[in-house]
Amino acid sequence: MKLVILLGFAAIVATQSAAAANTASKSARDPNRMVCRTEQVVGSRLAKVKRCMTAAEWAEIKRLDRQALEKSQNRGQRAE
Repeated sequence: MKLVILLGFAAIVATQSAAAANTASKSARDPNRMVCRTEQVVGSRLAKVKRCMTAAEWAEIKRLDRQALEKSQNRGQRAE
């Protein structure tokens, strides 16, 4: 009898864990979810700023930063 109860409880826990993981993976892909990051203030060892934006906005900032870096790296190279 105890074994049946234990197996039933394990099945419920496994089902809830799978549902929670599925929900978490869906929300991780949502471009409109808010993501907050703490960033250091340039010129200070102690000051920090918390910035909150959507995941899509963070992705766009990352893309623009990468594009600017590649542009500055390619600026010094000359085609011969």
